[in-house]
Amino acid sequence: SQVEPWFRAHFPDQVSAHQGQVYASVLDASLPSQNDRAAYFERIIAGSRPSRAHCDVARLLQSGYTPVVVTTNFDRLIEYAAFRVCQHFPCVFSTDEVPDVLKMESRRAKIFKLHGDYLYGNIRNLGHELYLTKQSMARKLDMVSQQGPLIVAGYSGGDTSVMGVLHELAGNSSAFCGGVYWVILPGTSPNDAVLELLSETSDR
Repeated sequence: SQVEPWFRAHFPDQVSAHQGQVYASVLDASLPSQNDRAAYFERIIAGSRPSRAHCDVARLLQSGYTPVVVTTNFDRLIEYAAFRVCQHFPCVFSTDEVPDVLKMESRRAKIFKLHGDYLYGNIRNLGHELYLTKQSMARKLDMVSQQGPLIVAGYSGGDTSVMGVLHELAGNSSAFCGGVYWVILPGTSPNDAVLELLSETSDR
């Protein structure tokens, strides 16, 4: 993409203020209000339908192969897919909501949302907003890390908020028993943070 180098060249102070995160820099420069960002994403998401990939993930929930789906997306496409495939309303925990325990005996689809929901206007895109959610994010990911292997798809690992927590959890030898599997597109390569995480958990 030509957007990232152009923005870095023309707005170096903005990028520096967000610790090199161009995505957050662009959003902060163009839509500094959280409500404005929620409204913007609602406009571009409107009318979207779950993709085949969303439905495939929902089938993993339905079959019991995965106990919970964790998403950084603030749309509701995975919820819609879960309802369509599983034929029941999923149990959704938004940004600051954390269950006391993860009830494995329940077959109800469980979805952990880490970055909010655009319909509630509580989306978290910027570094300082994500920092405020770190505690609840860490508790959710810790629960997931104790359920066996972690499969990551549709996420580049490009932000420090989630990756920082995953690296911390990887320091616990009982976390991610069975390893971490990172799904990437053909012709692409994982970034350094992802490669480091895979190395840390390669003996699980």
